[in-house]
Amino acid sequence: MIVMANRLGQNPLGWMDQETTEPKTETKTEKEKETEKKATTPTTKAGLTQRGYYITKEQYKAIKRLAVETDRDTSELVREALDMYLKSKNINL
Repeated sequence: MIVMANRLGQNPLGWMDQETTEPKTETKTEKEKETEKKATTPTTKAGLTQRGYYITKEQYKAIKRLAVETDRDTSELVREALDMYLKSKNINL
């Protein structure tokens, strides 16, 4: 009843306005496009590309501890470890 009153421009309780009662609708194709864009367009920053990978809880704790101990960013430590691994496999960047 409050929603109907608000749609008519009345505000019996004083806390709801006309704009908040109208739900925002988005077509399925817009949602699909946005999801596809997020999935295929990685975030970039200063020559770096953001990616997500699964690591164990123990790996996470260790990398966070090392970051605090060395006053370095966890991303920097992960990049260093990856570079070392790739180098051990004779893959030079």
